[in-house]
Amino acid sequence: MSFCPKCGRQLSDGEVCNCQAQNTQQVQPDAQTQSTQQAPKQTLPMVKELTDLLSGIFKKPADAVKKYVSNASMEAPAILILVLAFISALGELLRMLYINFTTKSSLKSLADLANLISGKTKAYSAGQIAAGFFTHFVEVIAIAALTAAIIMLIINAFEKDKKVTYKQTLAIASLSILVTIPFTFAGTIIAMIPASFFGYLKSWMISFANGAGLVLTFIGIKEIEKDDNNMPLVYGLAALASAVLSTILGLLFK
Repeated sequence: MSFCPKCGRQLSDGEVCNCQAQNTQQVQPDAQTQSTQQAPKQTLPMVKELTDLLSGIFKKPADAVKKYVSNASMEAPAILILVLAFISALGELLRMLYINFTTKSSLKSLADLANLISGKTKAYSAGQIAAGFFTHFVEVIAIAALTAAIIMLIINAFEKDKKVTYKQTLAIASLSILVTIPFTFAGTIIAMIPASFFGYLKSWMISFANGAGLVLTFIGIKEIEKDDNNMPLVYGLAALASAVLSTILGLLFK
């Protein structure tokens, strides 16, 4: 005869006390509950990064950008770039559909129809519209990814003691399009209003967005490149590389 070391119950030879079996069964649900509770916590930092950035842009943009770049994860800027790429592609889709609508609605004679068939009057086929949407989407992602790599290489060439990570420069690359793409999208919709003023308004909106995007990018680069003496060269080379990449990818996708 023996006794259970847990509850003191008398046991026969080879018998296992019920209290130990119940203990074993309780451990498994606890482990499952713990893993279930931990799963949402993994997504919270990424969501918080983006909400802090987007809300901070309107209140304290410099502080928001510095925090976003210095504490950047790989997921937050990647998701931001994907969303912005979709918005850019959607804007291009709306532009092509609008051109098709205005072109077909202006066909009032056989001469207009002949110009449309010959290509003098531009209209997009379904294949061209799909290709335009896809290429715009891919182009934004490719330019952002390559720009981030170039900025990282340039800054690391100057920074000998502290190495800059790709996720930090990817965050900077997402900043450069954070303002320009939404403003361009809004401008595209506004320009569909049939009055020349709204075409000018679109141009003014894009000019504002480009200026704001440059400042945000500059603040982001300055956060990881501490030597102000290097800033003109670093920023200049990064801007040049981005422009060259945009030109090359633009030619490839056309």
